[in-house]
Amino acid sequence: MRGPTALSLTAIGLLSCSVAWLPLNNGRLEGQILITLNYTQGVTLSDVLSLSGITISALILAVLAWRSGPREERIARTLIVLGLCCVALAFGVGLTLATG
Repeated sequence: MRGPTALSLTAIGLLSCSVAWLPLNNGRLEGQILITLNYTQGVTLSDVLSLSGITISALILAVLAWRSGPREERIARTLIVLGLCCVALAFGVGLTLATG
């Protein structure tokens, strides 16, 4: 089994920064409001950029998981990676909602 590649480490770094950006930008640096959900909440440009970073890193990690290791384990590895990315996203959204 091979160790992590530069691409996988970069994707993990992008995922971490994107998840951390969700609660950290809340109220500051949010940018233009794209969609208004109610009078106190909406989707901003910063939220879309963060979600884009999460999506790109999840796709990179999924492709790397698909290509590595034995053929019989491809689907399981890829689903585990995508599941962990979903958990990271849920964590970021939960922190965003908790911090207001």
